Amino acid sequence: GQLLVKPFPPTAVNIQRIAGGGYQIDFRGAPGQQYTVQSVDSLPATLAQWNFINTSTADANGNFPITFATPGSGVRQRFYRAIIP
Repeated sequence: GQLLVKPFPPTAVNIQRIAGGGYQIDFRGAPGQQYTVQSVDSLPATLAQWNFINTSTADANGNFPITFATPGSGVRQRFYRAIIP
């Protein structure tokens, strides 16, 4: 058997613009694991500054895409992360 000490860390594997002006980030993590995706406009950031985007469960291959609207015109950059709830 195997002993899992630390869940597989998620990684972003692709980002693309989608119809309607939004974006999709394709993440890969552990199959069946639930992840929370958050964003912040600048780093470093405190825990309280991260904004909730979505919670998603990775499919059997570990994939979980997240879609979101285009940031407002005043936003020059945005950082995203996927964490285990």
